[in-house]
Amino acid sequence: MAKDIFSSASVLEVKDLPNGYGFRLPLETSMLHNVTTFVANERLCCPFFTFTLVIGEQFWFELTGTQEVKDYIKAEIVTALETNNFPTFDALEAAYTAATGSTGQ
Repeated sequence: MAKDIFSSASVLEVKDLPNGYGFRLPLETSMLHNVTTFVANERLCCPFFTFTLVIGEQFWFELTGTQEVKDYIKAEIVTALETNNFPTFDALEAAYTAATGSTGQ
């Protein structure tokens, strides 16, 4: 699911926010469904994220939190978009644990 959202084919633009990043995605029903499913699942394991959907003429998915969360998003998601090499869930969890000392649970 995350790979369908955070891929170079899906992300049209990345916006640096004060406390995270915004990802402009295709304004399509299937993408809206993918993102809402992703949020529904991620909120259960990752309460440190704040999820914001901005839907109008464009669709922005904002992923924000503390400075540590922003650093994590940059290292694991934004970098993955730049290299087109998205990490596995286990790799993401390990990176967050290493960065914060927290499992997110």
